[in-house]
Amino acid sequence: MEQCLIFLILFGTIFNTPTEDGFYFGLKCNLIYVIIPYCKMKILLCYSFLLVTAFKSNGQNLLLETTFENVQDIKKWKTELPYSKSFSLSDSFARKGTYSGRFEIGKEDTMIFKGVRAELALSSETENERWYGASILFPESFIVDSVPEVVLQWHSVPDVYNGPISPPVALWIQNNRYKVVMQWASFSGATNKTVEGRKEFDLGEVNAGAWTDWVFHIKYSWQNDGVLEVWKNKTKVISYFGPNSYNDKKLPYFKMGIYKWEWNNSRGKLRSPGATRVAYYDEIRVGNKAATLASVSPK
Repeated sequence: MEQCLIFLILFGTIFNTPTEDGFYFGLKCNLIYVIIPYCKMKILLCYSFLLVTAFKSNGQNLLLETTFENVQDIKKWKTELPYSKSFSLSDSFARKGTYSGRFEIGKEDTMIFKGVRAELALSSETENERWYGASILFPESFIVDSVPEVVLQWHSVPDVYNGPISPPVALWIQNNRYKVVMQWASFSGATNKTVEGRKEFDLGEVNAGAWTDWVFHIKYSWQNDGVLEVWKNKTKVISYFGPNSYNDKKLPYFKMGIYKWEWNNSRGKLRSPGATRVAYYDEIRVGNKAATLASVSPK
């Protein structure tokens, strides 16, 4: 009995509740209730809540893990794909295991949501702090292009649409270099012309033919308590504290894949030397605010 009481004291707050079988000790913590009868010493574990994204935690504060080793992984995501060839499981490259997710866009693709894209998306976040991990590879056939594209983004959900608005946080490629582009506004319904701030972080050249690992730690806020930390191949490349999103009721949602918005028009297509763009993704993880660099990093 004494050992059990010590366990309860260490891990939570003890309460007791009268029942038909007598009084029970109980432990209330973030994840579970533990109930122990005085006499029988049986332990009953009950989940006290569902994870906000409906995905099970694996003990590392992970909300989602997508490794592309089976088609079930894809059912966790909403698809924004013009054709079946726009996304597939591929064994040509893999950061770990056998398969990765292959995304492809072409200049003449049918537009999805008024844009040339091949993306997978999650739902809007329900808590304002998250960790994200991903690994991306561009094949050696990668063509340097001055026309930019987004390869990871955290898209806003505007309260009201007043005009084009870029995601508050996005990982771009332009002129063979990675960069993070961030925008913010203290009011809802912002547009690219009315945002109150914008920052760009140059994160180095694209290393075609090799995997590049990314980790993003984001605390969404349009105020000064926002956080954006980014690691590239486990080296910290951004440490920013301040506003990083828009003042909308709903929080942003995470997307992976390729979005090349200037291919929406003939002028952008003429400026771009390639006809297609292909990228491979693997080791995708999303963690809650208690996650760490190690728990979401590609393994």
